[in-house]
Amino acid sequence: MFSELIINRLVSRTFNNINYSPSFRIDNVNCDDLSINVRIPFCRSQCDFCLFRSNPWNPKLAKSYLQAVKEELKIYSNLFEDINVKTVYFSGGTPTLMPEGVAEILKQIEELYEFDGKSAIEANPLDLNDKTLSTLVDSGIESISIGVQSFNDEILAIVGRGHESKIAVNAIKRAKDYGFKHINIDLMFALPEQDLDDIKHDLETAIDLEVSSISTYPLILVPYSEIYDSVKGGLIKLPSIKKERSMYEMIIEFLPDVGYPMSALWRFSKDPEGYCGPFEFKDFVGVGPNAWSVIEKFFSVNTPSLTDYINSLKSGDLPILKGTVFPLRKVMKIWFLRNLYHSKVSKDEFRRKFKGEIKKELKWFLRILFIFGLLKDEEGYLKLTKKGLFYASDATKCIASKLLPGFSLT
Repeated sequence: MFSELIINRLVSRTFNNINYSPSFRIDNVNCDDLSINVRIPFCRSQCDFCLFRSNPWNPKLAKSYLQAVKEELKIYSNLFEDINVKTVYFSGGTPTLMPEGVAEILKQIEELYEFDGKSAIEANPLDLNDKTLSTLVDSGIESISIGVQSFNDEILAIVGRGHESKIAVNAIKRAKDYGFKHINIDLMFALPEQDLDDIKHDLETAIDLEVSSISTYPLILVPYSEIYDSVKGGLIKLPSIKKERSMYEMIIEFLPDVGYPMSALWRFSKDPEGYCGPFEFKDFVGVGPNAWSVIEKFFSVNTPSLTDYINSLKSGDLPILKGTVFPLRKVMKIWFLRNLYHSKVSKDEFRRKFKGEIKKELKWFLRILFIFGLLKDEEGYLKLTKKGLFYASDATKCIASKLLPGFSLT
């Protein structure tokens, strides 16, 4: 489709040809609120579909990692003096493999940054026993995102998840008993052997469990994942693009009708302010291997090697693999696209941030989106149309598939 080619071209022009520097350093940061994303790089095993490479769980290595994280946080606390930390998010890997370590990290953040904001963690259903849940609640974790992916046991086996659906259901119920303020669950669509009935069953099960929000992510193929090799080798078959769009259409029509309005392209929430995904914060610093930071005009990514990460911080150096300083026009485009993930962009917010009018500053970029009927101007916002939602979902997948391999491979 011609319009799809044009949109992919816009994405490519924005994110290709970024001039990264291996000697990049962050300095002269000036932002009102900062969030911290702490990436825990361990898993029991690597899921076949995962976008992020992880290390097998190793308690001894985890101690060295924990010390390195503390050193990285100390360095950033000196760089970001007098900056308010708004949110702390623990992403994976699997953060719930080391709940005591999470508690230590959160305590240090509170001490270094005088942090008193929101905190959230990603969780594997297999980890959510009473001891882990109690440790997380006592440490101050308020929100939890549980990686369910599917309530169909056959599909879970195909994509290499180590749990059955009943374990996920019990984990959600147990988390509710412990009183987390917000419980999100992750579901996936466009998985091998998945059809529309499977999607409906997953959504209905989530609704019956009365979770706070439901995130629904499409499968994104990256060349270092197990599922990529299986698809390319013809061992498994994915749903067609047409069927994937039918699945997404079912999701965006079904969930708002049952009390879960869209809060982002792939998330639907009864409490939109209660939870935000790890890369949705306006400005955030990434801590840990393969973590990346977006702060104003600065973008950087840490080394994906756990060994290099630990050694860098032993030497007192930030473990940044590469980074860049974006020119103003690219900052505007990236800000627009990141905010558009929430399906609409405030014209007033753009005006306050960039001291200009969005329809003037991004005139040609926006004109293409309007011409193809993907965007509408309504009530002070530039909003995605229904057609625009499909293209935005595809474009977000395109961005991830372009950027992530360059961050995860050395």
